[in-house]
Amino acid sequence: MNFVCEVYGRAARRCAGGRQAAARWGRVAVLLLLLPSLSACQSMRSEQAPSTSAVAIARQAGESAYAAGEWAAAEPHYSTLVAAIPQDAELWFRLGNIYARMDRPDAAIAAYREALVRDSDLAKAWFNMGVVQLRQAANSFLKMKVHSPAGDPVAAQGAATYDAIMAILGQQDRPSADPALPGDVDELPAP
Repeated sequence: MNFVCEVYGRAARRCAGGRQAAARWGRVAVLLLLLPSLSACQSMRSEQAPSTSAVAIARQAGESAYAAGEWAAAEPHYSTLVAAIPQDAELWFRLGNIYARMDRPDAAIAAYREALVRDSDLAKAWFNMGVVQLRQAANSFLKMKVHSPAGDPVAAQGAATYDAIMAILGQQDRPSADPALPGDVDELPAP
């Protein structure tokens, strides 16, 4: 505190209540000393964000893997893209499609919701999210069928519901099939 008083002594004496003023000037001095380190933290944050060229590379690699149906290869690229360009609904939509193809329905639904937060009129995201949710429902009714006694009236109702969902999905008698999600073949325009 003596150093602060020596450096800022004149200003402190001019103000009423010398000790209080010295304490105030001391706080100002500390803030001034911390300011350069705070700006260094900000520059470190901006260095961690992907560069424009890294985003372009991720976009090219992600689109290529997506078009080839290489979902595991496309996923990290689209994750990078949504982190770098979070406002792009189409990127979130494609990430949802990737998760759906990789049998990660909860992640797919979350990505579709992110797309819809950004563009609530994106009908294909609503549609694909509904398809994934129907698949989850069908899976629940299928498990119910396996684990419920045959004579249970609720089991019969569950089996009928399962059949109805599978008919909606166009997958009668194919519970293990992984058909294409309608609406997920839309490609991003070429740059």
